[in-house]
Amino acid sequence: MSEKPNVVFLIVDDLRPQLGCYGRSGMVTPSIDALAQRSALFGRHFCQQAICGPSRNHIFTGCRPDTTRVYDLQTRLSDRSPHLVTMPQHLKKHGYTTLTVGKVFHNPDDDPTGFTRLLRPAKSEQAGRGYLTAEAIQHAETNTRALRDRGSTKHGMGPAFEVGPDDRPYQDELNVTAAVDALKTVGEEPFFLTVGFTRPHLPFCAPRSYWELYDPDVIEVPSVEPPRGCTPYSLTNWGELRDYYGIPREGPMPHDVARTLIHGYYACVSYLDAQIGRVLAALDQSGARDNTIVVMCADHGMKLGEFGCWSKHTVFEADNHVPLLISVPGRDAVVTNRMTENVDIFPTICALCGIDAPPQIQGVDLSPLLDDPLAPWQDVALMQYPRADVMAYAVRTPRFLYCEWRRRDTSVAVARELYDLDRDGEHENVIDRAAYADEIPTLAALLPEPRPTAG
Repeated sequence: MSEKPNVVFLIVDDLRPQLGCYGRSGMVTPSIDALAQRSALFGRHFCQQAICGPSRNHIFTGCRPDTTRVYDLQTRLSDRSPHLVTMPQHLKKHGYTTLTVGKVFHNPDDDPTGFTRLLRPAKSEQAGRGYLTAEAIQHAETNTRALRDRGSTKHGMGPAFEVGPDDRPYQDELNVTAAVDALKTVGEEPFFLTVGFTRPHLPFCAPRSYWELYDPDVIEVPSVEPPRGCTPYSLTNWGELRDYYGIPREGPMPHDVARTLIHGYYACVSYLDAQIGRVLAALDQSGARDNTIVVMCADHGMKLGEFGCWSKHTVFEADNHVPLLISVPGRDAVVTNRMTENVDIFPTICALCGIDAPPQIQGVDLSPLLDDPLAPWQDVALMQYPRADVMAYAVRTPRFLYCEWRRRDTSVAVARELYDLDRDGEHENVIDRAAYADEIPTLAALLPEPRPTAG
């Protein structure tokens, strides 16, 4: 057995902390909840930018958006910031066999040298963007032609949800099979295994048995009222969802469709939970569990109708508050509500593995919170999000969310927001209320110094 601990890193797409272990009811997640029983659970954990590609780069470099200089899905980390060392590269350099399967980086070539071995799962019989039923595949083909006629390059945008068959696997399930097989063959060298899960990302496709875990009649649809006094930049038109078959191209979401989408999201999370359970069971059977750190996190969250919006792409709570569990052999389960961030994961894994973190790291080592969840801490999390010619810079504290929308060419703030989370959550922008005048300078001082940002 290696003296260095192994690491199994589970990264999930679009996962809200709406889990039993986070004190929330509604979703059925026994495997994640069981993992939490032997983990440090981070109750106020946040991503740095609520979109897949950039967020994953923040996790795997420990650097913030203005350092990676990747703000969109098209830009490659390896092109924009090739000097940054990734977590797989760093662990590989320190003697780890690094293995990966599934959606880890958004672009597979973001880290072309970090992994010792790319696991090769079987391919699902899916067509389009992940459908198994003939009806959904037909809708995907029809909708793709319609999108082409409108000049779009998108393809496979079939229904936003699918009740799939129980006897045919989606790709996440096949990816987990490859991870399970890899765990059967681990040797004496320490290993770092990353397993990336696509679900519960759109489209919300899951086998029928997972849909049947939920009664749609008791699923609540959130209020569609936007925050009072929010800026023109604050929300989005949820374009990620609009092009799916059966979704209105403009205007509000019909209530019945909203409820079905939430139902589908819940089904996908339960399906994800079952796959995580398979990985953990295989780790137990491998005999390596007692020397393996298990980390489970999400790249960002997901709006499910909050403020009448869907998907992510804002600095609001639903998009940026994400789960983080870190299970370390020999450490007791704890819950901490200190403010923590995705950029903290890389230095924390380094510390737990007994290796120095690279000097680029902008996060902090969370391991002191594993011993003392009430340890003194700088209770802030920073987020940002681009909109055409402006960039949001936001700071989250236990009580407030403060945001400045700055022009990207001059860094001049053109709009500001302040939400008193203790008062009424994110329902009113109180930036102009005199009662908060003394809070604003303190919060603004926590944001990065103004400087222009490239596209």
